[in-house]
Amino acid sequence: MQNHEVKPCAACGGTLSSGMPVPFLGVRLTVQQLVVNKANLQRHVGLETFFGGGPQGRGLADVMGLGAGSAIDEPEDQRHEAIICNECSADVLMLFHKIRQRREAELEEFEEDLEVAAAEVDADA
Repeated sequence: MQNHEVKPCAACGGTLSSGMPVPFLGVRLTVQQLVVNKANLQRHVGLETFFGGGPQGRGLADVMGLGAGSAIDEPEDQRHEAIICNECSADVLMLFHKIRQRREAELEEFEEDLEVAAAEVDADA
């Protein structure tokens, strides 16, 4: 982040000159509104269910449904960025922590499923 990019906290308006700690601790938050294409989303969820759900079903639906179009559009003009000080960012950081935990759990489940599938292939060989 360049010096000219440092701005007051978008939540409380605090600035470095108004007593914020140096070094400044905070979060640069980028939020982008998403537009859901209901028909494409339903098609993708149907394929995902057809292929057994979970990470494998999702992966197969992604590959097999390429011609269906995107379920979610990300218009560039709906992107907003804000700098939030450390004190104001506590809720945002908790949200990111929950997201990270969920992703790690999904990755562990996927790796376990891969091990089971590999064991089944070895047993068949």
